[in-house]
Amino acid sequence: MPEVWVILALPIKALFYASSSIAIGLVVFKHMFLSRKHSEIIGLRKLASINAIIATALAILFFMIQGAQLTGDASGLFDFEMLGLVAQGPQGRTFSLQIVGLGLLIVSLLFLPENSIFPLLGGVLTLISFLWVGHTNGIDFFPAKPALLIHVTVFTFWIGALWPLYRLLDYPEFITEVAVISHKFGRLALIMVPIMLIAGGIMATSLLSHPTQLFTSVYGITLMVKILVVSFLMILASLNKFRFVPALLRNDTGSAKKFQQSILAEAVSFLAILMLTAIITGAVSLPH
Repeated sequence: MPEVWVILALPIKALFYASSSIAIGLVVFKHMFLSRKHSEIIGLRKLASINAIIATALAILFFMIQGAQLTGDASGLFDFEMLGLVAQGPQGRTFSLQIVGLGLLIVSLLFLPENSIFPLLGGVLTLISFLWVGHTNGIDFFPAKPALLIHVTVFTFWIGALWPLYRLLDYPEFITEVAVISHKFGRLALIMVPIMLIAGGIMATSLLSHPTQLFTSVYGITLMVKILVVSFLMILASLNKFRFVPALLRNDTGSAKKFQQSILAEAVSFLAILMLTAIITGAVSLPH
């Protein structure tokens, strides 16, 4: 039944969001905040490459599942006629950009010099592919699509910071440097996170015809759950900026462990947000 393939597609889509965001976010965070020494110690390029490869495999699998949704059974996974129909629509444009973007990201991370800009270019192409994903595909380009691009870009930048900060805290000699990096990241986040939230609000108002639909539709209720998780994430970010990072700068006992625990809580929150996003964009219809 087609519904089975819709349900199966949800975790695949969420995992794609996670792996592609981590790969791109790691590259962006490295270029902005990390030295070559930091990058090499935590194996950043290797981790980004692995996530980009996983994301590529998931993108291919998700594209094949679109064919199965058309036929209603597993034969659609390999039905070139059905897959051709998928390729002619918005999903085909999205898939093409993802394969080119992630392919460029993988090749440049594995074979090009450390300071190459091509991983960033691959990340940009992959982020642009999200413009044709979900319900924003059926509405006017402005303002929803620019807002979506801003939203996912800031999200990716944020999620890319988690692993480097967490891993570097395992090295006592880097704790002060992590505190300084986190402080700089926090100052930038004070500007970027509100922009991300505003962009999310613009998308919501573009898709919902009335505020009451937030409480009277499945789409709106799912979106509200996502907003609650984001609110929890904002609390964690505030604790990091005003409590845990200052404690790191003072070299308080146990401050590194507490900061790592907060980062883990952020990571779990991000996974929940990505799953909810997959549900919103793939399984829930817009209210009429």
